[in-house]
Amino acid sequence: MKEACTLLNIIRMIKFRKKGLDAFRRVWFLNLICLLLAGCSTMNGGLDPEKALIPRFVFEELSNEGYANLAILPISDVRIPVKNEASISEYDILDVSAVDTEYGKCLQFNLTPAASRDFYRESVSNQGRRLVLLVNGKAMGVRRVDGANDSGTIYIFAEIAEEDLVEYAKEMKGTILEIRKRLD
Repeated sequence: MKEACTLLNIIRMIKFRKKGLDAFRRVWFLNLICLLLAGCSTMNGGLDPEKALIPRFVFEELSNEGYANLAILPISDVRIPVKNEASISEYDILDVSAVDTEYGKCLQFNLTPAASRDFYRESVSNQGRRLVLLVNGKAMGVRRVDGANDSGTIYIFAEIAEEDLVEYAKEMKGTILEIRKRLD
């Protein structure tokens, strides 16, 4: 409401030189401003920044030259030096779900076909290193890469209470679906 009052004051302050075109110009200018404001209000769409859970995967950095980032897991306080660039971003993920395994509940990430091929190559060259799940930039889970992954699916145990894992996966999936909808 405050923006609308300010906008009306701006329109009232604009003085046009020719009286005959005054009403036409004001209406045209008002329509232009309304279109711009409508565009600004839909920029964020349905994605709530407070609830967005954006997953990315990075590999452990084993370089002796140092590292740029240190990922710290929230419960175990394990510290892992990680690479600067994400190997898998939110754009590469098709689906996220919580699944039961023989070791307990974990997160299952299904990748796009292109990301699956890229991850296969990276999993070959990064065997023995750890793959870290970052959610909104914070480490939430880790797994050791024990072999080439050609399935396009990543299972990772997150440091989240098992009873919260299903809801966490749903929220993450919602964020990914909203991001994918914007890409299409």
